[in-house]
Amino acid sequence: MAFGLAFFLVLIAFTLMSKVSRVVMLTVVGISAVYVIWLKKYGDINFSQLKSIFQLLSINIGVLILGAIWGIMESMSNSDEEYRCRRQKFLIFLSKWGAIYLVYNFLGTKIFNIYFKDETAGFFVMRFFGGYVFAAFFVLYYLYRWRQKRSTA
Repeated sequence: MAFGLAFFLVLIAFTLMSKVSRVVMLTVVGISAVYVIWLKKYGDINFSQLKSIFQLLSINIGVLILGAIWGIMESMSNSDEEYRCRRQKFLIFLSKWGAIYLVYNFLGTKIFNIYFKDETAGFFVMRFFGGYVFAAFFVLYYLYRWRQKRSTA
């Protein structure tokens, strides 16, 4: 059931993408598939390679979502200039919050590695729970800003 729903969502996102985004998406998926097949054929999967597989999965999901969002932006824009302006604002937003997430993820991983006295624990804790905690902080930040604007108006 979950696989079918995920496939349906990927199909919808793929139809929303522009042609360039589709080519990029298929290239990233192809590279990921070749890497996983190569790992499976030529060796055992150790922790470092497992981390690489998780990173490739994250990249695939990110490219899919980014391509779908850009496709929606392009279809909602009235002109090419409006689309470029929206895309630039979105890239600035992603850059700012992406940098914050990188620092958060790096520090969280290091803190959990020190706390558990294990080099792999921090990676798995941040991989499975870090994104949800970051999303909660993200929502709380914008709720706080919204309340601040509402109280000053």
